[in-house]
Amino acid sequence: MDAVLDLDADERRRLVAGAVGNWQATPKIPSPADHPHLWPLPDAPGLGVYSDRNPREDGRPFCSVSHPAAGGVCGESATVEVWALPFCEIHGAEAEAAALAEMWEDACKSAEAAVQGGREAWRKNAALLYTLRRAEHEAQGNEQNRASDHEDAMQAAYADADEAHTDSDTLQYNGDPFAGSPVDWWRETRLAVCKAMREAYEGGLCHAEDLEPLREYATVQEVIALRRELSRTPA
Repeated sequence: MDAVLDLDADERRRLVAGAVGNWQATPKIPSPADHPHLWPLPDAPGLGVYSDRNPREDGRPFCSVSHPAAGGVCGESATVEVWALPFCEIHGAEAEAAALAEMWEDACKSAEAAVQGGREAWRKNAALLYTLRRAEHEAQGNEQNRASDHEDAMQAAYADADEAHTDSDTLQYNGDPFAGSPVDWWRETRLAVCKAMREAYEGGLCHAEDLEPLREYATVQEVIALRRELSRTPA
């Protein structure tokens, strides 16, 4: 500090100008909008190629799908892993879509909650509310896209779902609009199970394998409920 004070006025001006120039030349922090390649969308948790667990004679593991409502033991060789569980190609596509749908649905809820919690702060920091609203908007768009992707994937994976396995709650549904619908019930159940599987995987736990049959059951029930709902919709 003493060295700076010892400088004459012209030298101090040159020093300040140099400091400002260096500050202005500092690269700004990259944003998703400016550099999308630096901010790729996240993969499904535990997504990867098949491992050597439970190998068949050809060295590949069996697909994890096994619930009776889902057609029983799949028996196909696994080609992909989600939540670190092996799946065949078609069931893996559905599992990956389910994992991504849950991630973005959870992100959407969290962003919405952050916006609601930040509304009182806008008078103090409007930039905060803008940031939260932008995050909410992006999360909503991704959530809608991933939900649509999963509906297509589950319809393909469980196109042959047998209505003999229809859950009793679905069969007893009387059309009460205040009770929601079986499609909503099973969708919420599937999302809750997928969230538990994601958190189990991220926490290094092995519970994802125990939860997979529940996820398969909820998914098949959602497919059946959607089919029944469409059959009651006037053309």
